[in-house]
Amino acid sequence: MSDPAIAATLLGLLLALLALGTWVAIALMAMAFVAILAFSGAPAGLVLASTLWGHAHSWSLAALPMFILMGEILLRS
Repeated sequence: MSDPAIAATLLGLLLALLALGTWVAIALMAMAFVAILAFSGAPAGLVLASTLWGHAHSWSLAALPMFILMGEILLRS
């Protein structure tokens, strides 16, 4: 199967997942998993795990819990 055909199939699968009411994040992760399997020879689970850990372990996300805490404090005061 050619690359444009695989891309069209992936887009159709993404739209089907979204039409079924799947959360956007889960639908995109499923599409990334299928795309890695289709276009790459790399182990998809290892690639997704290292990518998720690398982005979740970033220092820029450390401020999010503080903003949530400050919002809760402001809400209750």
